[in-house]
Amino acid sequence: MEIKLPINPRVREAIEKEMVGGTPLIEKDAFDPRVNNRHDSLIPLVDGLHKDFFRFNAGAGFVLNYVRFIKGLLTDDQADKFLLDTLKNLRISHLKVIHPQLDIDAMIMHLVRERFDKSSSQELKDLCVQKRDPEPLHPRNTQLFEMLKGVLVTHATKIAPMAIALGQSKDLVLKHLKGVIDEGLTALDITPERCPHIRTGFLHHFLIAYPDLWNQANVEPYHFLGEPMIRMAPGRGMSVDKEVAWGSAGKSLIRESSGQIPPELMEFTLDYLVSIDPDVLDARHLLREGTRSDLWLDRCSNLEQGLPILERLLSYGLAHPALERIEGVVAKLSEASKRAALLRYAKVGDLSSEMAQAIVDTTPQVYDQVLDQLKKFPAIQRLADLKWPSDEQLLKLSPKNKRLLLEGDLGI
Repeated sequence: MEIKLPINPRVREAIEKEMVGGTPLIEKDAFDPRVNNRHDSLIPLVDGLHKDFFRFNAGAGFVLNYVRFIKGLLTDDQADKFLLDTLKNLRISHLKVIHPQLDIDAMIMHLVRERFDKSSSQELKDLCVQKRDPEPLHPRNTQLFEMLKGVLVTHATKIAPMAIALGQSKDLVLKHLKGVIDEGLTALDITPERCPHIRTGFLHHFLIAYPDLWNQANVEPYHFLGEPMIRMAPGRGMSVDKEVAWGSAGKSLIRESSGQIPPELMEFTLDYLVSIDPDVLDARHLLREGTRSDLWLDRCSNLEQGLPILERLLSYGLAHPALERIEGVVAKLSEASKRAALLRYAKVGDLSSEMAQAIVDTTPQVYDQVLDQLKKFPAIQRLADLKWPSDEQLLKLSPKNKRLLLEGDLGI
């Protein structure tokens, strides 16, 4: 199928390749596992509409079905079903990031104008009206944070952008979305004072698709790399923000552990941000959580310039994976940073054993200082695997830790 729409070149290439010679896919009937249907493409044509069966081609089904619609290849029932699926399921904010040159709002409005008066489906007409006004947050969704997270992301990526696509004011939608996020989090006692980054993280899922709102929200492109892992906390001064460094809330679309976000979407998001501002890939942003992702690290060309930031993170007990990307990094670290890095390795093990071994070999006194600080056996064992403690150091260990260490060494 010829696609003249200005879609992402990588997606266009994948669609064209798939349409020419698709990979076979066996789809099992949910009610009878003995029934198999074989499709010749991963984006098959089912009842006149293309289905998305793989995440890489985000929006492929929408694009292909829209092309069929404007070519007049859909029946009235198929066109209504296409619009219903679009209104219910399309994550517009993600599609705007993947296809920044595609006027998705205009496409949706065209669908609505063509079908609203012609359609006999009252459900479709009601949904068109309902989706223009942002939906309220259902009270049951405020009881558990894990449940609330999905609801807020849905509001930010689907519901709020759909209201804009259907003609609602961006300012009004932004104000409403802030209210929905605030209402949901406040109900769980997640106040702006305690966790400001959590609100920001959810809001960014929406804002990333609307650069024209960034000035209004005091947002810069690099903010979408996530929140700083160290921040000023009321009453505690500068400290590690545990929700950013180790929690699951307030994270960006670019992250170290993707969770429910497809890796391809993270890559498209970084492409999008860099196209707006190449500075997003500068090492001065290493405090932000999203810079721990391999996607960002693979593209940053000046990591060594960020060494002071990496040492600052180490002083707070955070080992950034960028440390492993800097050639000869051990020789460039201060003794205090080597001590912090080795302590982190002993307690958590999130540095490579090669880097930890290099610290022990080049700065033996750091090993001695770290061993003196350890109380728990697993941490002591990690250090002992790098270098066996001296007789004097063994005597300083608690009887239990010494016994466990010796038993392990003897294979008992």
